[in-house]
Amino acid sequence: MRKLLIVDDDEHTRTFLEEIFLGPDTEINLVCNSQQARRLFSTHDYNLIIMDQRLPDGNGLDILREMRTERTQQVALLITGYADVHDAVRAVRDGLFDYLTKPFDNIEELESVVEKALELDRAYREVNTLRGGSRRRERYTCLYWPFSGDFSFAKATQTDCASRYNCPYRR
Repeated sequence: MRKLLIVDDDEHTRTFLEEIFLGPDTEINLVCNSQQARRLFSTHDYNLIIMDQRLPDGNGLDILREMRTERTQQVALLITGYADVHDAVRAVRDGLFDYLTKPFDNIEELESVVEKALELDRAYREVNTLRGGSRRRERYTCLYWPFSGDFSFAKATQTDCASRYNCPYRR
């Protein structure tokens, strides 16, 4: 089951996106402001967030940036009726998957972008699952450990390794 959060103050846009992406394997939450989005985000794990840039109670880009500090791999799209190159560049630099303009002239392109975003989410989740399954085996191993003849590292975790030896591969 994939979960989408759609945040837009325009009811027509919310309904339009819901009609396109709702299916038997998709759950969609629709909200019209950032306060509702934050509340749902704190209690749900979404595969994709589609957020309008201009909301009545905040800037969608700032809200997504805030959400991505909590969940760094959260996949998100920013949509706007007021296209601005500066904002588009900022969105991509902040790690958002894409920046789309309304109205959506090409439905196939919109569907393609959303499907690619969901593929990225699946990849993130698969990698996290694989890492989680192998953490027990890797717990005491760090290939970047500066060996000094001291075997006390056998009791250290990788986090200890990273903090004590400035290892760039923190977990």
